[in-house]
Amino acid sequence: MRDAGKFLSDHVTIQNGQAVTSGGGIRSKGNLNLAASIIVSNTVTTFGGGIEAMIGNTVLSHVTIAFNSATGVGALGGGIYNFASPLTVTNSTLSGNRAGGSGGGLFNYGGPVDLNNVTITNNTADSNNDGNGDGGGIGDLPYWVSIRIKNTLVAGNADLSGGAPDCSAAAGLNAQGYNLIQDISGCIITGDATGHITGVDAGLGPLQDNGGSTPTH
Repeated sequence: MRDAGKFLSDHVTIQNGQAVTSGGGIRSKGNLNLAASIIVSNTVTTFGGGIEAMIGNTVLSHVTIAFNSATGVGALGGGIYNFASPLTVTNSTLSGNRAGGSGGGLFNYGGPVDLNNVTITNNTADSNNDGNGDGGGIGDLPYWVSIRIKNTLVAGNADLSGGAPDCSAAAGLNAQGYNLIQDISGCIITGDATGHITGVDAGLGPLQDNGGSTPTH
């Protein structure tokens, strides 16, 4: 789906999309509100294998974004690439996404991001294994915008260049309580440390139908 000016929907599957520059599954240049949906196995060369979001507000609820790829050298955001726009993700899963550069699951460039009850796992940065890219779970630039996370799990991601498997956040992750981040090598954690756990394997099962509206771990 390309250049959505305003899109509100639920219970949709976007699968096997392909794009060259941006948004293998969805390229949103307006307000995007998506619920109980699956974005799976989409491919782009440069930005946002699953979703590229820019300009408007993006709200994702009970959405699974899985097995999407941004394949090019230095490509950003295997699952989501967010460019300078408000992004809110709740009760959702980013799993098995890959980026040739940074942000296997999510790459944020300058937008306010809120993650609440989100699982980010099995994503890969520097999937080309050329030493270019980091932040297997989450990648973030520039330095003045932090990503807010609450009740969120970031674990079991990979950075093939070795530096930041779970997160690489220039401004850090602003914790709002009750998060599990397995490896904090690539980012600084600020905010509320209540219930915050690091250095622990999450022990997740496979991505599958566990009775919800979309597949989960």
